[in-house]
Amino acid sequence: MRRYLTRGEALAAVRRGAGVGQFLGFEDRTANQEGSWSECPRTLRYVEVYGVRPVKVFLSYKFDIGDGRFADLGEFPDVEEWDPMDDDGNYRGEDPSVRSFEDPEQALAWAENVHGASTSRWVNESMLGDEYLDALRVWTGIR
Repeated sequence: MRRYLTRGEALAAVRRGAGVGQFLGFEDRTANQEGSWSECPRTLRYVEVYGVRPVKVFLSYKFDIGDGRFADLGEFPDVEEWDPMDDDGNYRGEDPSVRSFEDPEQALAWAENVHGASTSRWVNESMLGDEYLDALRVWTGIR
């Protein structure tokens, strides 16, 4: 069974309102461990594209709390929660990790050109957990 969507299939999925996504990788945090999540050795990034008009692109940057079995990436804690208000109560604007586009082509191109998503590794959004588990096995050497 084929996992990856062609770019045309990814565009068609978004045009009909389905979500597509891509796991973008891990970052080793062992050199920079401070704060409440200092025991978490890795962070991870992934991108999701949803909607018809507007098309929304969500870039997620999470602490990797997975153990090789748990892969519900939406449940992983965000590295930084976005608060639209600053410490003085002033509005800072919309979450910079979410962008809106009128066209699915623009949305995928932005994810690919700005965040390094591959044109050939889009998956249906329900497959992001499998992508994470495969990448985790490679990263850790666990099979």
